[in-house]
Amino acid sequence: MVFGIVWPVMYGLVGFAFLPPASYMDLELTSETGRVNIVKVETRNSQTSTTSTRYDLYIGKRRFNADHRIGFVLIQGDEYKVYYLKNSNRIVSAEFISRGSNWVTFAATDAAK
Repeated sequence: MVFGIVWPVMYGLVGFAFLPPASYMDLELTSETGRVNIVKVETRNSQTSTTSTRYDLYIGKRRFNADHRIGFVLIQGDEYKVYYLKNSNRIVSAEFISRGSNWVTFAATDAAK
């Protein structure tokens, strides 16, 4: 009988210790609106002679870590409203607002040909 009480309590304590922090459990959604700016950042480690690459996505004043394929989804210079989880900085959805000025120049150049 003691065995049936002690082990469930022990497993409960172990499980409780591995719960994510409250900041990751808070699912408050917030948004940022602005032009897309995708920046490739390369860092070189002189000790190991290795180079690592990451991509930063800027929407307005907010920076997000991005996958290298982000340019296939969000177009550089276009305006979007992104919805993200406040505490984890994870983008949930993106809403297209308007095309960037680069499209107008590109379309005019193609029309002239």
